[in-house]
Amino acid sequence: MTRLWHEASCRLRSHRRSASLTAAARLTVFLLYLLCGTLLQRLLLFETDFSGMPNLWDLFLPLCLAASVLFATPLRMQTVWELGGMSGLLDENDLGFLGSSSRFRLWLKAIRLRLFCGISLILSVMPALVLLIAAKSIWFSVPPDQEDLLPLLTVLHLLILAAVSLWLPLRVFAAGTAMPFCFLKMPHVSVVRIMILGFRVTRRQTAGILKMRLLSLPLLVFPFTALYALPTLLTAEMLRSSRNWRHLQPRRTGRFSGLELHAES
Repeated sequence: MTRLWHEASCRLRSHRRSASLTAAARLTVFLLYLLCGTLLQRLLLFETDFSGMPNLWDLFLPLCLAASVLFATPLRMQTVWELGGMSGLLDENDLGFLGSSSRFRLWLKAIRLRLFCGISLILSVMPALVLLIAAKSIWFSVPPDQEDLLPLLTVLHLLILAAVSLWLPLRVFAAGTAMPFCFLKMPHVSVVRIMILGFRVTRRQTAGILKMRLLSLPLLVFPFTALYALPTLLTAEMLRSSRNWRHLQPRRTGRFSGLELHAES
């Protein structure tokens, strides 16, 4: 983490004020959504009684929060766009192609990409959840006076498999950190291909990405340190993805033969 963090900080040194303003806008929107979500939750819980009705209102708050996350996607895309230009990770061809593209179409594709990433993350948690439910069901189905070791061994193996399967959502989360960079490098390809590229550029990088996120978390809690840590973290993640992106560039054959079409145009 130290090398990537230091290099990202050096790349943003001459643009520190602009990067801080970009981070401030993103943090402000996040805090507004958090505040609105908290107020809406209190309104639904304490001021309205839906006990005699079908409890459909339980879905209202999650849907509002999901919609707010999707509506904040254009700002997230613009943040990574500006940081990529400041740090030099997006070259003139990238910036020129993005500048000549329709902002509305880019926003719609970014929202679809964010939605697909969220669905993939939710689905990746399902195997561990199913294994935990199965282990719980077997555990409570065993009579207390039974001394058979087979159910206990089955529960133990299910718990081990559930712990191992938790690596899948971590892998999906790590790939999601590279999706904005892949989207800005290849905005003309499909959402599915962008997701595949996100997984490819983060191959064997999951532990490093999670470590960087955990170490930077204390800096992101406080607003004044977050103005420095957030753009540095995003730039460091783009820098990691950019290095792996270069290894994909020579591969002109096969499924990803169009990787350099944008760079050569």
